[in-house]
Amino acid sequence: MQTILLVVLIVVALLVLLAVFKAVTYKGSRYSAEVEINAPSSLVFSWMTEPDKLIQWIGGLVSSEPIGDDTELKVGARSRETVKEGGRTCVMESEVLEVVPNEKLVVALEMTQGPVMKSTASYSLFEKDGRTTVHLDQHGAFGGFFMKVLAPFVEGHGRTLVNQNFLRLKEKIEG
Repeated sequence: MQTILLVVLIVVALLVLLAVFKAVTYKGSRYSAEVEINAPSSLVFSWMTEPDKLIQWIGGLVSSEPIGDDTELKVGARSRETVKEGGRTCVMESEVLEVVPNEKLVVALEMTQGPVMKSTASYSLFEKDGRTTVHLDQHGAFGGFFMKVLAPFVEGHGRTLVNQNFLRLKEKIEG
């Protein structure tokens, strides 16, 4: 019985050490995704920037509202995104860092409630023969010890959601 207890304690201690190591060495994550859509980049870009269209393809997004009176899509424009998933509501604020109509959109996201998370999403659109490839490069990081430990699991779920969203975007545009 003492041997089993000793083994269990050693395993628990190793798991705690691993969690501490993961949290201390966590530098954030980076991933990319891509989708090809049978439509011109001008149409695809509108689906990526107009709030009434965003809520149709981004899973769980229930609203995207500008912060302030200016609704023009430009560097510095800010909005508040509300996402509902798994019975929880998450509010994020976004800021446009770069915009080249029909070619590029770079947005910073920050959770304003719950765990600390900051992310930058860079979308590049490439049109050829009436088809548009959308490429996403995203990098982000969680704050707080517990979230850093859980980051690999949460980030895996995030990748899955991005791929599902891209498929939904393609379906919405192509009909």
